Amino acid sequence: MTSLGGFRYMSRMRYALLVTAFMLFQAMPCQAAALKACPDSGTVRYEQLAVTSGVAVPISPHSYLSTPMARGALINVETASVRFRMDGTAPTTSTGQLLASGDWVVFSNPNNVSRAQFIASSTSATVTVQPLCD
Repeated sequence: MTSLGGFRYMSRMRYALLVTAFMLFQAMPCQAAALKACPDSGTVRYEQLAVTSGVAVPISPHSYLSTPMARGALINVETASVRFRMDGTAPTTSTGQLLASGDWVVFSNPNNVSRAQFIASSTSATVTVQPLCD
């Protein structure tokens, strides 16, 4: 690197290597990509949550924990926006991660699934939960 007016500049070669490394990192599959729908053994518990703005709703332990080998969950939001938290604290209509209608997220950690709670931002919403396995 060279210094110019107190700023350091990378050589073109180093910059090209950094950009290439970043692009390769972006193309690598993440852990969540390795998860897939659990085999239908009669015990896979797909769940639909009716979520209102009145009280936070957790994922039912019966639906998720009773699915053998579940390692995560695909969460899909339908009809209206919701907020969620995975730290065991209930979200409110103004705090928590916002998901709009049609958004989906993969929880790749079973602990996050068991601690997740959802609340509608304004009108009632439906949240679907599909357990995922290795």
